[in-house]
Amino acid sequence: MKHSIRTFEMALAFSAMFLFPAVANAMEPPTDYLQYCSSCHGKGGKGDGPLAANMKTKPADLTTISHYYDGKFPTQKMRQTISGAATDRTNTQFHGPVDMPVWGKVFRDQSGDSIAEARIDLLVEYIESIQK
Repeated sequence: MKHSIRTFEMALAFSAMFLFPAVANAMEPPTDYLQYCSSCHGKGGKGDGPLAANMKTKPADLTTISHYYDGKFPTQKMRQTISGAATDRTNTQFHGPVDMPVWGKVFRDQSGDSIAEARIDLLVEYIESIQK
């Protein structure tokens, strides 16, 4: 039974790749980025989305994250921040305090754990692809 559940979870995660297409290049953000992130961070991730001008804290420029980590993109830290697993959200260099919604919870509520993880992976992949 345990094997069947794991196989089912893997099939769901694999099907998520078709529901949420992988990023071909930095010019094509995934659907979740456009729907949940671009209004604040901008389509290109520079923190210049249509809502940015009205925000108390300017959204982070997502294209410069690697700069703060000696040129190495912090994949795991990004996954944790988006998913809500980060324990230091009040000190996050690339996002600031808890101003950003925890999209991982939203994704899990919408589509379950396996697909939510695939969605988060696509967001992290895209953000990594737009680093300067």
